[in-house]
Amino acid sequence: MTKIYESAFDAIFDDDKEQAENLKIRALLLLELSRFIAREFEVQKEAAKFFGEKQPTISAIVNGSIHRFTIDKLVELISKAGYEVQIRPVKPAQAKKRAAVKKAAKAALQKAAPKKQAVSKK
Repeated sequence: MTKIYESAFDAIFDDDKEQAENLKIRALLLLELSRFIAREFEVQKEAAKFFGEKQPTISAIVNGSIHRFTIDKLVELISKAGYEVQIRPVKPAQAKKRAAVKKAAKAALQKAAPKKQAVSKK
């Protein structure tokens, strides 16, 4: 029987859920930091000065070197970038139920929306 995973991290760390969750959080923070750096700075040296870090640290962020950073360090850096970090623990069953409710609501809205009728031009 084939097992379906919610993310690559869950598949890699099938027997270590804590490690998978840690990697998901770090990946999310690292990705947003990388986007911020690309958007706000022309060169990594400028970003390094802004964050008070050395250029190789910025390079590691931009290149996605997730193993080099702890959650604490990434939160520190993203806070310097002006972001607010919010973490909301959700039980898997709640997350699936919430997704099902959203899907049902979207379907109901689409059904209720007035249908466009084709009008022929003469």
